[in-house]
Amino acid sequence: MNNLDIEKINDQFYVIRIKGCNIGVCIKNKSALIIDSGFLPKKSALVKKILEENFNSKIKLLFNTHYHSDHTFGNQSFECPILASETCKNIMKENLTTFWTPLEIKKDMEEDTLLSEEWENLKITFPTMTFKNKKTYNFKGIRVIFQRLGGHTKGSSIAYFPDYGLIFSGDIVFGEIYPILLYDGNPLKLVKALQKITGMDVDIIIPGHGTTCDKSMVGMLVEYWQSLISGCKKLIVSDLNNEEIKGILVNRCHLQGVPMNMRRHRINIGSVLKFFRGFST
Repeated sequence: MNNLDIEKINDQFYVIRIKGCNIGVCIKNKSALIIDSGFLPKKSALVKKILEENFNSKIKLLFNTHYHSDHTFGNQSFECPILASETCKNIMKENLTTFWTPLEIKKDMEEDTLLSEEWENLKITFPTMTFKNKKTYNFKGIRVIFQRLGGHTKGSSIAYFPDYGLIFSGDIVFGEIYPILLYDGNPLKLVKALQKITGMDVDIIIPGHGTTCDKSMVGMLVEYWQSLISGCKKLIVSDLNNEEIKGILVNRCHLQGVPMNMRRHRINIGSVLKFFRGFST
């Protein structure tokens, strides 16, 4: 539909996959709650158009799971309240003086022709509503719990629909693909966040990237991160330097059950090492 990949979970829930991230959708009584907005404003505007014209639904709320641009730069395309954790909003504001300065945005546009078109009139749009750690919300009779778990970023949060056994996890979970942890991630809290999800009454997990999955995928991610953390900690106490440790671990601690992505694995090793003793990737 309009070159967008739309997966129907059931009569209430959908996943719209666009370049950059998965956009979650909950529809009830001609109203829509969406989770994340992508990083291509024109594509995000198309999502809005599809929901209004094809699903006859007006968007009432947008929830940002975390601040990364591939989940928030599409915010400007939606004329509705935007919800996120306080931490997420605060980091977004801080980024205006670091990673999201006009100069940095211009550099990204010069390096990517797609971004040069999509970000031509970029307006970084902040959440208008926040919660500290947890917020229960009634969406047209559907109970949803927004909860900050951290890990992938300090503000990373989930949208949990307990009566449906369903979670939109953001990038805490990656579905059937290699995850990635960047400079601002906390591998220990990420494991705790994944374990939290494992302990919840959940059958369906819609990740920030990748395919819809279940808790078996979460279990594999827990094993991967625990293995990588353990491997880094054991080698850190040796006389090996960071590059030597990285050279060893690229052939170890791999995520089982999904295609290998060596680039992401290398980044993850670097991020875990940096977390424990300072390491520049």
